[in-house]
Formats: sequence, C-alpha cells, structure tokens
Amino acid sequence: MLSNVAFQVSPLPQVRKFTKEQDTGDVDAAPFVSILYNGSQWCFYGIFAYEYTQKSGFLVLVYSNFMGVFLGMYYIWVFQSNCQSTDTIRKLLVYYRGVGVMVGIQIIAIAVMSRQQALYFCGLVSSACSVLGSCSLLSTLPVVLRDRCSASINLPLLIAGMAGTVLWIICGFILWDFLIVLPNIMGLIIQSICMGLVLYFPRDLDSIDGADGSQDRYLLTASHTRGQRRHDYGTVKVCGETGGTW
Repeated sequence: MLSNVAFQVSPLPQVRKFTKEQDTGDVDAAPFVSILYNGSQWCFYGIFAYEYTQKSGFLVLVYSNFMGVFLGMYYIWVFQSNCQSTDTIRKLLVYYRGVGVMVGIQIIAIAVMSRQQALYFCGLVSSACSVLGSCSLLSTLPVVLRDRCSASINLPLLIAGMAGTVLWIICGFILWDFLIVLPNIMGLIIQSICMGLVLYFPRDLDSIDGADGSQDRYLLTASHTRGQRRHDYGTVKVCGETGGTW
C-alpha cells in the first residue's frame, strides 16, 4: 500500500514545475492518465471482488489505489491547463478515447456475463492496464532518442514504480495469484528498460559532449541560423564597397 502511495505522489514535484513554468515541455501525459485510470480500475476491481467473494483482502486494492484517483485528476488538470503543444494535447485526447473504450467494454461484459466471469474479465483488464501503465513511461522514447537526453523520463516516478512492482510481485507469489504476478513481472521488464535509458543518456542536455556529434549538430544549426539572418537582412554599401552586415 505504501509503495503505491509513493508511486502516486512521486509526480508532484514535476507537476508543480508545470504550474510554475506554465509549460509542460516535452513531457507526455501518458503516466498521469495511467495513474488516474489504474487507480480507478483497481479500486473498482477491489470493490467488485469484495462484494462477490466477501473476502476483505480485496479491499487492500482499494486502500492502495484510491489516492491515485484524486491525484490523477489533479495531475491531468494541471497538465492540460499548462500544455502548450497541440500535438501533446492531441495525444491526450487519444488517451481519453482509449480509456472510454476500456470502460465501455467492461460495462458490456458485466451486463452480458455471469458475475464470476465478469469479475475474472475485470481482473484481466486491471492486469493489462498495469502493464500499459508501465509502458506509459516509454511514451517519450522518441524524444529521448532524438535528443539523446533522458530528462523527459520522470525519474522519481520510475524509481517508486520499480520498488512498488517488486513488492507486488512478492505479494502475488505469497497469494499465488498470477493476475498480480505476471503483469508486474512484465511491468518490471519495461521499467528496467526505462532505467537503462536513464543510466545511458544524461539527464541534462548541456552535459552532452561532442563525442556523439550532438554538439556539432547544435553548432551547425546555430551557424545555419546566423547565415540565414545575413541572407535575410542583406548588406549595405559604402562608397561602392560592402560596408557590413545589418
């Protein structure tokens, strides 16, 4: 429970930075949508399972995820209020549609299936959403590879997520519940890939040296920009000679 709470709280410094700078930069909204939807999904599954089985152990899922529902709504509200990129907003709308599809499928399943089958199906959806939540950390992978900088990966969120995943794997083996073990193992693999990117690529773009050619790329861009300005503004002539560049 504490590991889940730590995971859900970990994006707060980054979200506060959004408010301060009034910009989200290259950050993607996928992890924040994941926190909201996964929190809601596991709370629903925990309540559904408790109501059907009367086993209070399922309420642990509710206790450990209900904060994610409220924090997730706050994160998304701040993100959408400060996002300046139309492409990022467009991706956020795609995430909203995806969440709507998942909710609609479960409503149909509950309506047409028996209670036991519907409970099992919702458990599978919850497990799949946990894997997708881990994949959300890779949403900025193109930016990381393009800039050769891992600053767009939320490191506190990643560390908290890995710690929580390990604990849930242990809990799943104790309960011998593959719906807990398997998705968390897959999530740990994905999170390990993200951690590998963080360790391989620097967190600060300014610290990248010229060994990988990135500095040359920026120098070339700056040189091209200066040349473009000279071309745009032109020159003046003094007594028939080129006087200088404006």
